[in-house]
Amino acid sequence: MGNKKLTEKQIKEIIAERIEGASYNSLAKEYRVSVNTIKKYCLSDPDFAQKCTDKKRACADDVLAHMEEKAKNACALIDRLLEELSDPERIKNSGTRELAMAFGIVVDKFGALKGNENKEITVTFSDEVKKYAN
Repeated sequence: MGNKKLTEKQIKEIIAERIEGASYNSLAKEYRVSVNTIKKYCLSDPDFAQKCTDKKRACADDVLAHMEEKAKNACALIDRLLEELSDPERIKNSGTRELAMAFGIVVDKFGALKGNENKEITVTFSDEVKKYAN
């Protein structure tokens, strides 16, 4: 790798690419310098850490915004699954283990969405479900 001298423009490109998520290794290969050289340039930028934090926050915000856009679709899917799970014929043809697993998943996810994952949840089974449990 040697003592290759990078231009100021290349150093700015390296910092920008690293903030965008490029790895130290990939940058070192691309610019034909050591990983330590790449790290040295990145860490020499006084705003590097804040820029990385800002980028991570922006990415997280994008993911949350996307999830919010898809929430209506997810709720519709959950409604369809719950309807299917509550179908007496489906219950009759399913084993106790299958029903318990499906029910547990629904309760866990519902509790997590409501922020109740550490709270006790009381469940009352309908007579229809009870007769298939035996």
